[in-house]
Amino acid sequence: MNKTGGKKQIKLCIVCSGGGHLIESKLATMTLRYPKYYVTFYSPHHRHEKEKYYHVINPYRNLARFIINFWQSLIIFLKERPDIIITTGASVVISTCMIAKLFRKKVIFIESSGNPLTASATGRLLYRMSDLFYVQREQQKRFFPDARYMGSLL
Repeated sequence: MNKTGGKKQIKLCIVCSGGGHLIESKLATMTLRYPKYYVTFYSPHHRHEKEKYYHVINPYRNLARFIINFWQSLIIFLKERPDIIITTGASVVISTCMIAKLFRKKVIFIESSGNPLTASATGRLLYRMSDLFYVQREQQKRFFPDARYMGSLL
């Protein structure tokens, strides 16, 4: 319940790397009619979009950058207070998902369809941490046996 006595509306955090991960995230969430915002690394393409974007540093395999990303992600998380995190990966998402679990929020991970022959590093890391884990190709279930098959977004 919110302060006016009505039901609290769910807020979504869509966190992903740019490019194909962002396209898959948008396709996966485009019919969801909840307040949402995006966390990704900076791209000039976001300037013209109407959605709310936050930009964080890409920590790609660098501890110092990961620490900066973690603090940026925590500040955004505390400001927005999302209920559900939806992600398609990659490395930019790890901090937000860790923070979400610390605050007992739901994490939904969608494994990218880009390479069905291997498991993504982010998928391997977040498989046990996610509340729901989806794959877009049947072949990916061999890496993530408890995942739900959803079909391809692209």
